[in-house]
Amino acid sequence: MRTKFAARAGLTLLELVMVVSILAVLTAMVVPGMSSQQEETRKTVARSSLNDLRNAITNRYLQDMTDLPRARADDTTRASETVGAVARPLPQLHFLFVNPNSYVSTATPPYTALNDYDHQTRLGWNGPYVMTSPGKYPTPTAQRSVKNPNDARTWADYGFTTSYGNAGDQTLLDPWGSPYVLVTYDYTHGAAALRSEYLVSAGPNLKLDHATWAINTDGSLNSGDDLVLLVRTDADPNP
Repeated sequence: MRTKFAARAGLTLLELVMVVSILAVLTAMVVPGMSSQQEETRKTVARSSLNDLRNAITNRYLQDMTDLPRARADDTTRASETVGAVARPLPQLHFLFVNPNSYVSTATPPYTALNDYDHQTRLGWNGPYVMTSPGKYPTPTAQRSVKNPNDARTWADYGFTTSYGNAGDQTLLDPWGSPYVLVTYDYTHGAAALRSEYLVSAGPNLKLDHATWAINTDGSLNSGDDLVLLVRTDADPNP
């Protein structure tokens, strides 16, 4: 028996517009929440990596060596800082992977991670201290955004200068694709001159905000959107 009304196939234009509108509203509600959650996940991963790096430095490297990962004083390719009358290379994560005592200024990548550990004194480089596959420190003058040819800013514009590494140095990359770095920060507490050294991720804005850091009135560090972890503080900044 045939019914009075034939089955209708498909949707009318009005119904289709309504469905698309509803999907657009739902997408607008869900996507920002997902993006926010992804960003929080990246921050959690970055903080975990910073903690692992600090453990590698304080629990292993500093027990074997006499200072933070630094190049030899005669390595003229490294950026240095002058404290009083003493010039010393800035701390760099490269030397968690490569022995600074075997690294020479004429070396080119890939470097050799030579071992000079003395089993009797239990002193000397005994790395690599980080087993995670490292990334490479970028060329500071290279364009940062390869996806946007109209963006001419370089890695140095984002704060990644030779102060934290030479091009090709082994390092670890944060979830936003920037290398983790070791930063020194000088400040005063009362009459005491202090130097703190931090492990840093540039964070979501990709830029090291070191120049705008400040110590809050409660003694905490205001580091912008940089993710930082204190490695140590030295009351005598002249090592």
